[in-house]
Amino acid sequence: MKTSAGLCISLHWSKPTIGPPLIYFFSPLSMLGKSLCYEAHTVPSSIIYPSLMLMAGIGIPVMATLNSSLGVKLGSSALATTVLFFVGLLISVIYLLKTEGFNASIFQKEISWYLYLGGILVAFYILSVTWVSPKFGVGNTISFVLLGQLIAIAAIDHFGLLGAQQNSLDIKRLIGLAMMIIGVLFVVKRNS
Repeated sequence: MKTSAGLCISLHWSKPTIGPPLIYFFSPLSMLGKSLCYEAHTVPSSIIYPSLMLMAGIGIPVMATLNSSLGVKLGSSALATTVLFFVGLLISVIYLLKTEGFNASIFQKEISWYLYLGGILVAFYILSVTWVSPKFGVGNTISFVLLGQLIAIAAIDHFGLLGAQQNSLDIKRLIGLAMMIIGVLFVVKRNS
C-alpha cells in the first residue's frame, strides 16, 4: 500500500488471526515529502515478530547513547529526556492518526487504572539511563537493564502478573534464564 508520506511496510499475514494486516513505519523521509513503500506477501509471524523485536532491542542502546550524549551537551538529563518524549509523542500521534485515527474513548470503566501507569516506568527508565550512561558506560547500563528485564519477565511469565499469559518456569527455562543472566554479567565491564 503506497502512502503519500513516509515509509510504509505492508505486511500481509499468512494467518489473519495472528496480527494486524497492515503495519506502517514512518521515517524521516516523510518530512522530505518522499514516499517509499515495501510490500511483503505472506511473511510468517515467526519471522516478523522476532525481527521487529530485534530491531527494537538494537534501538535501546542506540537511544541510550543518543540521549545520554544529548543530556551531556545540554547539561541536563531531564531536558534531554523531555526532548526524547516530545519526539516520541509526535511520532506516536502521527502513527495513531495515520493508522487508526483517534476515535476511541481513552478512559473506560472496564480498564483497570494501573494499566495507564506504564508511562511512569518509561520516564524512570529514560531519566535513569540518560543520567547513568555517561558515568557508568552505555554497555554497563544496558547490561543491568537487561538483567532487570530478565528477572521481571521470569516473574511476570511464571505468575501471569498484570494480566499477562501465564507460562510456568520449568527446569529448562530456569537453566536458560540462568545462562542469560551469566552472559549479561560477563558483558559488564568492571571499573577497577
